[in-house]
Parts: sequence; structure tokens; C-alpha cells
Amino acid sequence: MTDEKSKYDGAASVARNMTEGAMVALLVFNGNRGTGFAVHALHPELMKLLPDMLEFMARHIREEQAKETK
Repeated sequence: MTDEKSKYDGAASVARNMTEGAMVALLVFNGNRGTGFAVHALHPELMKLLPDMLEFMARHIREEQAKETK
């Protein structure tokens, strides 16, 4: 995502290659290297899609959690 390497950069690279995806965003909580994230995209313009995708995911998670509490 930036010029700085993430502690999970290698894992995100592997995930993108394995899935043949155009972009992979990896979130790790309490992993063997701590908590962190890494994003790998084939084209820099794909990064523009990430904020909307993360917001969509957050809405979906909140909706599912609301269903579970009813």
C-alpha cells in the first residue's frame, strides 16, 4: 500500500498470487508477527476502490451482528 513494507507483505503477496486476484487486502489480528495489514494490487488505481469496499464490509458485518442480537 505504501513504499514501506508491511510485516505481512509476503503473506498478502502469496494470497494475491494464489487467488489470481487483482487486489488482496489482508488484515491480521494477533498473528505471529502481531497485528497488521498489507494490501497488494496489480494496478495502483485499484487502491481507489479499497475505502468503499471496506465501508461495504463494515456495513455488512454490522447488519449481520444486528440480526444475531434480535
